[in-house]
Amino acid sequence: MDQAQHNAIVGFIWGVADDVLRDLYVRGKYEVQDGEIIYTKIRPYLRKATIAPFSCLCSADMYPISIHLDEQLDCEFLLLAMLSLPFTQYTVDCSLRAAMPKVNRETLGEAPVWFPGLVEQTAIVEYLNQATADIDTVIIHANREIELLNEYRTRLIADVVTGKLDVHEAAAFLPEKPEDLEEKNDLLSKIDESEINVVTEFEEHT
Repeated sequence: MDQAQHNAIVGFIWGVADDVLRDLYVRGKYEVQDGEIIYTKIRPYLRKATIAPFSCLCSADMYPISIHLDEQLDCEFLLLAMLSLPFTQYTVDCSLRAAMPKVNRETLGEAPVWFPGLVEQTAIVEYLNQATADIDTVIIHANREIELLNEYRTRLIADVVTGKLDVHEAAAFLPEKPEDLEEKNDLLSKIDESEINVVTEFEEHT
């Protein structure tokens, strides 16, 4: 095999690899710019949307949404509007026309969105961010506790399977009554009261 044939084969292999990689990572996906909204078109009743923290590619099951420079619309306010009940009801009603609940690009682009001036938009976003800050903190802590419990569960299963932990011996130390549940219930009731207070305060301001 001479050098020309070798180069031709190598070039063919790299060409196939390039096509495969493009199919996996580029084709069928959308380019998203930093600060644009990513909205999931499948099952819109789940209300999955966020603001891209950096430029990236998103799945074909999502839409990148940008705001024209001449539009007096704040991106964070638009995200809140798209997560609102009226907007979700619109997308759900439109998605029911297909076997798989999803909203197409044209329908999403025709969705009615009402918005005030930029100053009021900013005020609404800041108020909601402050009002829900405590809830976000509780969610972060709860998710962390769930992660720790899952890690503990995995370790516990491994210890039992490998014989490092005697189940009968461990069961002897379990309390007959879960008194600690009262403390957890008190915490959950406080969380519920916090959510109610946030909603009530927001309704009073609106």
